[in-house]
Amino acid sequence: MRRCALKRAHSSRCGRIVGPLAFTCSFAISRLAHAQAVDETGSARVAAEERLRNFKLLRDQENWAWLRRDHLTSDLWDGLKYLEISHEEAIFVSIGGETRQWVESYRNELWGKSPSASNTYWLQRYMLHADAHLTPYARIFVQAKSGLEFGRVGGPRPVDKDVFDLNQAFSDAVVLPGASLDTDPRAVIRIGRQEMSYGSGRFIDVREGPNVRFGYDGARLLTRFDPIRFDAFLVRPSLTKPGALDDAADVHQVFGGIWATLDRPALLADAY
Repeated sequence: MRRCALKRAHSSRCGRIVGPLAFTCSFAISRLAHAQAVDETGSARVAAEERLRNFKLLRDQENWAWLRRDHLTSDLWDGLKYLEISHEEAIFVSIGGETRQWVESYRNELWGKSPSASNTYWLQRYMLHADAHLTPYARIFVQAKSGLEFGRVGGPRPVDKDVFDLNQAFSDAVVLPGASLDTDPRAVIRIGRQEMSYGSGRFIDVREGPNVRFGYDGARLLTRFDPIRFDAFLVRPSLTKPGALDDAADVHQVFGGIWATLDRPALLADAY
């Protein structure tokens, strides 16, 4: 009888010990799984934000409205990329800029026909823009440019120098807004001086290679219905001149057309 009672007591003590141990082990595993899920969610958000934090060749194509929400990542320029005027009315301003410093050096340029055996010069590009989203249906974009040249034998070429001018100055009337402020509008009418770049840029581009970029004066209809995009335009090329605020539309040329693209994972097709 004593041995039986001892066994029962021992069994009872084991039950009191094993129970808490099992509960503690289960709770620890649950917390670890939750921490891993939170970490994976955070990593996904960081990756998504880094994709949004993207400076583009055409700066008017950037959209920094996502900075209005709480975000996990930060950048030195966030304070300039999203300046909130009114949260309720979705009014904000984005400011940006860029510079390019380029040194070219040639020996026996043009197969020795150049007046100097060597030619080394410094090309400078400065650009500054402001993007004002006045309402979900109205936008104004202004981009200034300055292209400078120092030291070239024979002086600057036409695409080397433009002391100061407007590279872009247009207004958008949004006909069909996107699903949110973070997505592109589905239909926009754009009027003013604007850059255009389509496809690989072989036919219509912004002249990124030379020192001074250029745009077009006119109007465009831009539509975005994924996976199809369709644009129609009627513009005049903007002539680059070396002085300040002297660029003007070429009155001898009118350029009009339509462009469409189909963008699928297995197919990318452009049509002009």
